[in-house]
Order: sequence, then structure tokens, then C-alpha cells
Amino acid sequence: MRRRVLLWLAWLGLAASLIGLLARYLTPGSEYVLGAATFSGYLALGALVAVLLFALARSRAGWVGCALSGAVVVWTVGLHLPEYVAESVPPHGRDLVVMTANLRVGSADAASVVAAVRSRHVDVLMLEELTVDEDVRLRTAGLWRVLPYAIADPRLYADGTGLWSRQPLTETRVFRQLGFSFVTARLSGAAVTVAAVHVYGPYPSPQFPRWYQDMQSYPALLGGLRGRTILVGGDFNATADDEQFRAILARGYADAAEQAGAGFTPTWPADRWFPPLIAIDHVLTRGAVARSVDSVEIPGSDHRALIAVVRLPTRG
Repeated sequence: MRRRVLLWLAWLGLAASLIGLLARYLTPGSEYVLGAATFSGYLALGALVAVLLFALARSRAGWVGCALSGAVVVWTVGLHLPEYVAESVPPHGRDLVVMTANLRVGSADAASVVAAVRSRHVDVLMLEELTVDEDVRLRTAGLWRVLPYAIADPRLYADGTGLWSRQPLTETRVFRQLGFSFVTARLSGAAVTVAAVHVYGPYPSPQFPRWYQDMQSYPALLGGLRGRTILVGGDFNATADDEQFRAILARGYADAAEQAGAGFTPTWPADRWFPPLIAIDHVLTRGAVARSVDSVEIPGSDHRALIAVVRLPTRG
């Protein structure tokens, strides 16, 4: 009986890990497939437990299951190991500090946002869920004195987005065709295009089609941005385990956290008794390399802000 229970639990753990692994390579047709892909890293722990349980069972079926589970563990480690290996950074060139933060429908503490911008010497700030009232509070807290150039599209609810910079902005644009505002600009005097992104959330279920539509649009939209160097920051409501997020990376982008070897950098949910579980906020680079990435708490928000130090290429 004991052996049967061990085998049953082991096969269950292996099945969970295989579901997550398979979902990672599927275009999500439902929020359930997306959820399995998003949490595939956690589901993979089932394979690790299965290895131990199969070994304890000490049976022929157990050794077969142990080999299968071990293969899943090795495959998963191979998928995520590059996230902990930093790319080489060009020895010359200047650094640009980029910060992105979701304001939780304008309920984040504006003074804390500005304090983080000051203390971390942020050069470019992307804010999502920017409401009209929050925009006023940010002004009062002194954001415009630190980052005086902006293209902001505050709204009454969660669809507002803003972009602030330490240096002048040119070629500013606001796209309102998607679920949330998408803003872009060019740093004056530099061959750098910057953009702030907020993708519609996939949950609860009625929102999934809107998320899917947004994620179908963003690879072409971001792929079409012009500039020698492009930096994109925001709440993508997707992780690197989601196939449609990787479709964006396939347009020549890199996830700054992976470039910097920062490893797993979860940002949501940040308002619970337990730590954040998934990394859905990202800074993406094209034509540049991130030196470091970390997150900071913003009181009042359910996301941690993400800060990336990006080494820009030398002109030439």
C-alpha cells in the first residue's frame, strides 16, 4: 500500500510538471493554458518531488518514473539557467537608469514613487495605471522637478500611461488603439527610443480575449519601433514562460533581467502577506545591455517597481 501511494503521488507530481512544460510551448487558447505556462516554474517542482518519491518506491515503474522526472528537471534547469548568467557589458558607453511601476489605478503612494526616482537616480520612468488624480499627486510630490520632460496620458481609470525623462523628448506619440495607452518618445540628442507599455490583464476570464488581442498586436508594434537603441518598460501581464511574450522578444528584444543575470525577479502580487510570485513587469532592450535589474516596493501598489541600469552603446 505504501509503495502504491508513493507511486501515485509521484506520477501526479510528474504530470503537473509536464502540463506546465507543455503549456509553455503552446499559444494560449484560454486562461487555463496561460496559467499553466505562467506557473510552469512552480509546477516543475512536482518533477523534483517525483524523483524522490519514485526512488523511495523502489520498483521497476519507480525507476522509469525517476528517469522521466529527472529529465524534466534537467530540461527545466536548462530553460532557466541563462536567466542567472549575465551578458558581457560593453566597457565604454554611458548608463541609463530605467524604472517602470504599475500604480494600481492611481492608488500608489506618489511620494514613494518620487523618492525611488531620486534615490536611484532614474533617467527614464514608465508609469502604468496612471489616473488624473495620481498625475496631480505626482506633480505635487515633485516628479516634474526631477524628470521635467514627459509624455503622459492620464485617465480616469486603469488605462492611463505616462513616460518621464531627465532629458528632452522628441517624436512623442500616444497610441490608444489597444486596451491601455501606449506611449513612445525619442531622447533628444541620443539615438534612443523609449516606450511605456501596459497590456490588458488576462484575469478574470472575461478579460482573456482582450489580453490575447493586445499580445497579438505588440510583437508587430514593438518590432516596428525605430531607433538604434530601444528601451521598453511596463506591465506586460506576462512572464518569460508565456509563448506570446517570447514572440515579442523574437523581434530583436532582450529581457533586461536575463541580460543582467538577475534571475527570477517577481513583481506581482506585492500587497499580500507572502512575497511576489510571478515576473510580469519587464524592461526590454534592443541595441543595449542591462548591467543590473532589481525591484523596489511602492506602498499602495500591488506591483513592485522594476529598475534597470542599461549600458548604452557608444556613438559611431
